[in-house]
Amino acid sequence: RIEMEKIIAIMGISFGVVVILYAWLKNKKKKKLHASLEAMLELNLVVDTLDGVSGEEEQLQICESFKNFIIEITAKDIDKGLEYFGEYFTVNEEGSKDLDFNKMQEVSASIIEKTSHYDYDRGGTDIDNRVYTIFDSLTNLIIKNHRDLTFRSLVSLCGADLDLHPNEIKALDYIAKKLRIKNKDRIVGEERERIEQVKRNIEANKEKIALWDEKIKNVNVPGWKEETAVFMGYLYGKDIQTVLSTSDKEMAKNVPGIKESKANVIKKQLAE
Repeated sequence: RIEMEKIIAIMGISFGVVVILYAWLKNKKKKKLHASLEAMLELNLVVDTLDGVSGEEEQLQICESFKNFIIEITAKDIDKGLEYFGEYFTVNEEGSKDLDFNKMQEVSASIIEKTSHYDYDRGGTDIDNRVYTIFDSLTNLIIKNHRDLTFRSLVSLCGADLDLHPNEIKALDYIAKKLRIKNKDRIVGEERERIEQVKRNIEANKEKIALWDEKIKNVNVPGWKEETAVFMGYLYGKDIQTVLSTSDKEMAKNVPGIKESKANVIKKQLAE
């Protein structure tokens, strides 16, 4: 009986040790995952300073990267993701979990405060050598499963203002090596193509606007000032040839307050 009691006691102690060890390992993994997430944000914030300008586009991109990072991590295994990142979610009225942007803003604010104290020259024409030391310490915290997503977030950040600055390219090259990104050139190349397409779209839109501004001078229907304003306000900037080729019936259906007869008259004046 005494031997049995000893065995039971030993089994109880062993079980307790296993439980404690499991909890310790789980907490250690959670800390590692959070450190990886925060390092990703810090890298974004540091890289954001390298072109000498931190615009609204870049700041929005950092917030978007934070959100996408959490979504991607939890998407593959929502239960496990919530287990480690549950504090970033809140329960909605339907009982499902949504990202808690207030919590994300709190974390972002604390990291912004931390990076504001980094000692390096933010206004230089070249990257301050002290920045590479920061890159070394932060990339070491990025776990293997987060490397690709982290690098993609940095590339998106650099291209957010539609200009890949030489300092940003240097930083991306260095960080890609540290994170062992094998398809770095393809990822950066895709971002270059996106930037060029956006620029082409902007130029095309400028041409559309210029054409509208020219055509609008021909539109003058006595007594239809309000209707004409509605028509122009609703369609301004759209491809004018598409507008002109749209039937009067469809135009009256899509543009509030415009009848077929009025759409016909205004379109004829636009076509002159």
